[in-house]
Amino acid sequence: MTVRQQALATAQVYLRRYYSQVEIRRTNPYLVLATAFYLACKMEECPQHIRLIVAEGRQTWPGKLLRDVE
Repeated sequence: MTVRQQALATAQVYLRRYYSQVEIRRTNPYLVLATAFYLACKMEECPQHIRLIVAEGRQTWPGKLLRDVE
């Protein structure tokens, strides 16, 4: 995926802020990462379709992303 560096930095800030409040063992970090990336792309106006992000996540982390949702 080609994404602007500013969106990646924003996603990193979202992750740091979220995990400063919530313990990592209480979450699915793969799902949190995909969500932070999606929200950062929306905020930085370089939209990526959610289906594309989920497909990339499933390909990168097979069996870990959205395992509880389906």
